[in-house]
Amino acid sequence: MKKNAMLKDLEITPEKIISKITKLKENKSPGIDSIVPTILKRVANDISSPLCTIFRKSLDTGQVPDSWKCANVTAIFKKGSKDHPGNYRPVSLTSHVCKLLESNV
Repeated sequence: MKKNAMLKDLEITPEKIISKITKLKENKSPGIDSIVPTILKRVANDISSPLCTIFRKSLDTGQVPDSWKCANVTAIFKKGSKDHPGNYRPVSLTSHVCKLLESNV
């Protein structure tokens, strides 16, 4: 079976989206869109149907909004000398809405 066919067969419902939103950790930093999980939780019932439509379209076409492909990349210090660039690791802060789609796939 082709991967595209499998993605088109995924069942995405507003109820599943609400369930995923309620499980988001509220202390996570926002991505490039500046949306924090707390906001998503507060509006979960209002945005679940529109997100369902967007997610379905994304899976059907194999495309995602360009803004979901962007991330804020921050260097996090690991250990050793702070003067050595190799002692840092990159962390990418991506869109929580995109993460919701990914968690349904």
